[in-house]
Amino acid sequence: LRRKNSVSKGEAMDMDDDDDDDDDDGGGSGMASKKVYIALVRGDWTEFHGADSFTVTKPLAVDGVEKECTTIFTKLAVSSNIDIDEPVDDPPSANAKRPVTTACTLVKVSPQTGRTHQIRRHAYAMGMPILGDTQHGDTRVNRWWRENRGLNRLALHCFELDFWVDSGGDGGDPMKNLDVEEEHKPAIDDEDGGSTMERIHVVAPIPEDLMKVLTLNCLKDLWDEALTKDPRLDTAFIDDRSKTSVPATTP
Repeated sequence: LRRKNSVSKGEAMDMDDDDDDDDDDGGGSGMASKKVYIALVRGDWTEFHGADSFTVTKPLAVDGVEKECTTIFTKLAVSSNIDIDEPVDDPPSANAKRPVTTACTLVKVSPQTGRTHQIRRHAYAMGMPILGDTQHGDTRVNRWWRENRGLNRLALHCFELDFWVDSGGDGGDPMKNLDVEEEHKPAIDDEDGGSTMERIHVVAPIPEDLMKVLTLNCLKDLWDEALTKDPRLDTAFIDDRSKTSVPATTP
């Protein structure tokens, strides 16, 4: 579902890299919220993992205290490697070269807990850091993607939210700002009682700067395969001025 007349391109970008929470409601049951991210990570998934899904359970330190945390990574599509020779700065040598790994994998990420930079740290722990990650990634690889693919950001986006809202029991419709077909709306409680909590599911379109990278001709096979797995990746923005949909891949 899309938020109606409220998710703009700027707002979608504000949701990027929102893996800084230190709480336990990342993907729990009950009234907890759920987040699903899209990330472009370094390396060919098939060289690291046999199955399409991989779970990282490495504890992470938060304020000096080790805390349990879990992140589920699911492969969407892979782009094969092309080794590029690039000068090495350390050790210094004008003729020294070593290959830069350009293989990448588009993944869905489902954090089951919310720790500081959990997604980035767990991606690094499984040997496939997020492209553009200056803290946990490879400087040479990030530079190559920046100079040759135009990736000037962390390739991580909060794509999907599932959460609860309280209608307040005042007769208001908590779904009124969502672009949802009438038959898919949950029933609003009667005036004579019942819970006022309603579950909301929102998809945030991939922002333009990341979309430009994912839809490059050199990544066409990756993008096409990913769309077969989840067509919502091309979810349209809602133009607040004209109230019309703008496909995410529109130039």
